[in-house]
Amino acid sequence: MIARRMSLTLALLALAGCGANGGGGRCGGGARSTLSAWAEQEQLIGAAFSLKGAHEGGEWRIVLVHEGHVTWRGTARAGADGALKVLRRLDDYPGADRIAVRAYGPSGATCAAATRLSSGKPDRLSHDL
Repeated sequence: MIARRMSLTLALLALAGCGANGGGGRCGGGARSTLSAWAEQEQLIGAAFSLKGAHEGGEWRIVLVHEGHVTWRGTARAGADGALKVLRRLDDYPGADRIAVRAYGPSGATCAAATRLSSGKPDRLSHDL
């Protein structure tokens, strides 16, 4: 059931999010996003979601999904340079860890990205969807 939920989550992100574009993705409102993950100490992994090119001061609602469960939701504002970054630490589950982010910006702008971390190495399953 968890695998089915994760597949559905990734499919929805692919349908409603940004288009794959080599090393970067475009989001609504002209922004570009990236999502990265890495192994940390003591059974933790790190995840970083970055947005560039957003409107200065624009507030984005962000949802972080780890292995099919919402692990964090919050807001972040784009700085004077039109960028924002969200860093989170997550539990390192056995096997590959799948992480997805969905961000909702001003005027309905939407962005999504997903990645997979297996054995401490990032494996871009679908980067900047």
